[in-house]
This record gives sequence, C-alpha cells and structure tokens, in this order.
Amino acid sequence: MIVTVTLNPAVDRTLWVRSLAPGDTNRVLRSVMDPGGKGINMSLVLRECGVQTTALGFIAGHTGQFIKTYLENRGIATSFVEVKGETRINIAVEDAGGGPPTTLHEPGPEVGMEDLRQLWDRIRPLLKQAQFIAFGGSLPPGVPNDVYATLIRNCQDNGVRAILDADGTPLMAGLNAKPYLVKPNRAEAERLLGRSIRSIEDAASGALELVQRGVSFAVISMGVKGAVGATSEEVWRVRPPVVTSKSTVGSGDSMLAGIAAALAKGAGVGDALRLGAAAGAATAASPDAGLCTQAEIQAIYPQVHLERLR
Repeated sequence: MIVTVTLNPAVDRTLWVRSLAPGDTNRVLRSVMDPGGKGINMSLVLRECGVQTTALGFIAGHTGQFIKTYLENRGIATSFVEVKGETRINIAVEDAGGGPPTTLHEPGPEVGMEDLRQLWDRIRPLLKQAQFIAFGGSLPPGVPNDVYATLIRNCQDNGVRAILDADGTPLMAGLNAKPYLVKPNRAEAERLLGRSIRSIEDAASGALELVQRGVSFAVISMGVKGAVGATSEEVWRVRPPVVTSKSTVGSGDSMLAGIAAALAKGAGVGDALRLGAAAGAATAASPDAGLCTQAEIQAIYPQVHLERLR
C-alpha cells in the first residue's frame, strides 16, 4: 500500500476559452471540476495502476466533502482531518491557442498545530502496512515550512520510505530529512539547485547532486524531453512518445504515481521511470483535464523509450 498526504488539497476547476483576453469578458467553451492536489492525484492514478492507496490530509467544508466522496466512490480509502473553513478552489484557464494554462490558486484554510497532531495520529497506524508514504504540494496557512522534514523523519524512523514532491522552501527544508524519492520538474529543480537546467546532461547532473545530498532516487522531469532519474549507482533517461496534449494538469503527479507503483511492485528504477513516463503522457493526452486510466497507460507504455546514461 502507498499512503498519500496532501496538506492543502483543492477542488480544481478547469475552464476552456477560445483565446484568453485579460481585462475583458471571456466566454467559456466548457468546464470540468475534479479533486486536486498532488497526493490526491497520486492516489487516483495509483488506483489505476492496481496499487492499494489511502489518502490523507486536511479538508474543510462542502468542497472538502466533495473530495472525500469523490475518492471513496472510486474505491480509495481516506482518513482526512477536518478543519474549519472551506477547502480551496483552484482555477485553470486553458487557451485553445495552446501554451500552458493560466492558473488562480486560493491559499486554503488555516491549519493549526493541534490539526497537525491529529494528522500524525491518522498516519501512524498506517505505517505498518505502507511501502511508501508520499507528501506533496503547497502548505496551507499556519503550517511551518519545515513540516515535511518533520513528517518524513517520523515516517522513516518507523521504517517507511518517504516520497516528497514540493517546491521552494518546503522542498528545501524537506530535503534535510533525506526522503527516499524526490521528483522536481525543471523549474523546481532550478530553484532548488540555484542554476539553469536546459539539457538532459544538466538534468542528470542535477539529479546526481540531489543523490549526493542524501536522496536515494532523484528524478528531474523535463516536459517533452522526458525525464532523468538517478541513484548512487544508475542514471536513466526516459522519453515518452509525442502526444497531443489536452492539458498538463496532473501530469507530474501521474508520473510520480507511476514510478511509485512500479517500485512498490518490485521494479527497478529504470522500469519505474518508464511506467511513470507513460502515466504522465497519458494524463497529458487525456480529454477534459482528466487523469489517466489504466487502459491509456498501457497503450502508451510500449512507446516509451528508456536509455541508461551511466
């Protein structure tokens, strides 16, 4: 089983417009609404990969109940801590002309230290069953920047390997706890390492630096160029096929879920990268900003190219 923890989940609403015009009226062509947040997305894709998963985190109000019900209706166990207020709504505006979406993210409800203690009380009983525990996403108001480091140390002290997918200060602080796996994208890795990453060689060097900092398996995703994964003994590059991208929302989370699912089933790091690339590409090609299905992953998997760099 893989446990996911999303401290600041969201309801993601994606709007499609013909051509976004800032400062003017925009007619929406269509819209969809789904639960969001890195761990939430991971649990949904882990389920498609045939891996048992439990989703934890903080939820609030009607939007929080929407997330809980959505997951449970899809066979995913949940153990959320309920807090005051309303779970945030994130809006993504997809322009039919192409390019990345314009996003508007709310901060989320306030979370206090007692709420964090309750969360740990929910996590602790699951550690005996968990192969991995994945932490990801932004932090809600009231939560200290080193929260991931604290949670990761607690989990790894109990023998469970931790996965971290975050950005900025929470990621930098979380690295001090030496999580088993991290997966920044190119921009996140540049902020983390303080240098430009333009080529696959740059990504390989960056992933190896993260391994030297204590991470066991570091992956840097490079969009259409694929991704590089490194351990102390191996460096791999993976390249998915070119797909017609409907939306990039959730692609990185899907990739991480595919990697974690493969590792949980005993795959090596190269094969784990390959499944991750297939899941990420399948989500990018999925209609209406949806996450990938098992059938979509299986269709793309044979087309993913895997290469050992060292």
